[in-house]
Amino acid sequence: MHDFNALPAKQQLDLNVDVQNIEVGHTPASIRESLLEKVISMGDKFVNAVKREYPPGIIGPFSLQSVITKDLELIVYDVSLRVPGNPIVATTSPYTKYQYGQTFGVGRRIAMEIKKAQQEDRLDEIVT
Repeated sequence: MHDFNALPAKQQLDLNVDVQNIEVGHTPASIRESLLEKVISMGDKFVNAVKREYPPGIIGPFSLQSVITKDLELIVYDVSLRVPGNPIVATTSPYTKYQYGQTFGVGRRIAMEIKKAQQEDRLDEIVT
């Protein structure tokens, strides 16, 4: 399927292949700890590439929408430049609780980070 998705759209249509990975909803998930470093590295690479190509870089939340192959290879197929997920993700993702000791949504986390940057006189690092 990965090779098919790498083809230009016109060639995909000419092949007349039925798509097998249609997104039909959002289910919250956490990643295996053994893959977490790869995921964080992918995010860092994206942030650095955007900073290099479009200074000052991305400001705000984003999601690298990805799939994991049976061989545990991570493949990004889309980038969502907004608060990712749906309302239930805020209450089921363990990562906010790990970092802050409580569970809350992405919007609250962004507000907390802005407030902290303001208190530390570092707003210029997080806003344009």
